[in-house]
Amino acid sequence: MAHGGTLIQHIEGHKLVTHPDLTHPIKITSGSKIAAINPETNSRHHQAVGKLGGGLVVSARAGKVIEAIERP
Repeated sequence: MAHGGTLIQHIEGHKLVTHPDLTHPIKITSGSKIAAINPETNSRHHQAVGKLGGGLVVSARAGKVIEAIERP
């Protein structure tokens, strides 16, 4: 993965395909680049960042799952 990070291949129970609008809430890090666009996250994924790569920061999470990263 980018910058030496790792990927979690499968997050049990995270793929919520039965949710009506196929999105789930995320907590966006204040001051991050992604905070400016206030996105929704789809629930059709089952993979996530494991170990964050060097030089990257977490910009959104859903619980303990990293939903977005960025390079400052």
